[in-house]
Amino acid sequence: MRTVCLIPARLKSQRLPEKQIANIAGLPMFAHSYFRAMLTDIEEVYVCTDSEKIDKIAENYNIKTILTKTSHKNGTERVSEAASKLNLGKNDTIINLHGDEPFINPKDLNRMKNYFDDVGTIDVLIPYVKITEKTNNLNNVKLAINHENKVLYLSRSKIPSDFKKDFRVLKQCGVSIYRHSFLKKYLEMDMSVNEKYENIEIMRAIDNGYNVSGFELKDYFYSVDVKRDLSKANRDMKNNKIFTKYNISNWHNW
Repeated sequence: MRTVCLIPARLKSQRLPEKQIANIAGLPMFAHSYFRAMLTDIEEVYVCTDSEKIDKIAENYNIKTILTKTSHKNGTERVSEAASKLNLGKNDTIINLHGDEPFINPKDLNRMKNYFDDVGTIDVLIPYVKITEKTNNLNNVKLAINHENKVLYLSRSKIPSDFKKDFRVLKQCGVSIYRHSFLKKYLEMDMSVNEKYENIEIMRAIDNGYNVSGFELKDYFYSVDVKRDLSKANRDMKNNKIFTKYNISNWHNW
């Protein structure tokens, strides 16, 4: 069985325009996700994009890309087209890594992949981290899980309620893992009601009864969603140990 990491990267972004090519410590943002995935045990890594601009920038760094259609509604659809071009088998594993995760730890990606393969009964595996959130940040997707780490619901609102004032929010991180066979089923489903309400694509799987499981990350830093995240990322990346391990054959100051 093959394992591939597919990084969907589109140029248009409402919260931070052209954020995938935003400069973080001299590299475009999506390149950080790519080079960190390359530090894992994953056999193949590709950036999936509909942007010729991203494609040309990726070429400067010898980053492998797959050009996709412009009509996709979300990253999962983009990943599906890329997977079809790779002729993946139904049991092959796909790791969907968002291009705005420049601080993802390669060890965490390996841990998730191994857990997904070992359990064998999970349709979708998504990571989460415990955070303290005094005000509701709509950029953070929260999740509610049961005692077996099964994901019950995803929302941009605080869930479960912090009625007792002693609950830490669980924030979804920008990775999901599934088999190619599940991805094909996903695209055959209509957009679900809760997916529309929340604007969270994994809700389609939950609403249709699939086994979506959570996986806690210990070393997660943060994703880059808005301008203030980008400023912080530039400060933090310079002292990041994983950043020094990138194998870049063609370095350009971006």
